[in-house]
Amino acid sequence: MSLSDLRKMNLLKSEQDWTGRMPRSAVSGFAAFMWLVAAIAGCVSMAVGDGRGWTWVGLGLFSLALWRFVALSLRSIDGVGLGSDQQRPSPSSED
Repeated sequence: MSLSDLRKMNLLKSEQDWTGRMPRSAVSGFAAFMWLVAAIAGCVSMAVGDGRGWTWVGLGLFSLALWRFVALSLRSIDGVGLGSDQQRPSPSSED
């Protein structure tokens, strides 16, 4: 997709608003890392549990960590999107 295509679809900021900086995420890197550690601990617990109690504890921990990771990812995507002064274009049938 070319730059002119992106302009036609109104997906770019105006050129005077462009900066050399990357957009910052609204999500804490430490929080994402801690949910990663929780997911790994859940996997280890499932393996060590061998079908007994720790397996279910690990499954619960892994499920919770996966759910929170997806929530953090969605919040990060929403935080980096178009600025509040611009509106997202509505989908159209014109291509």
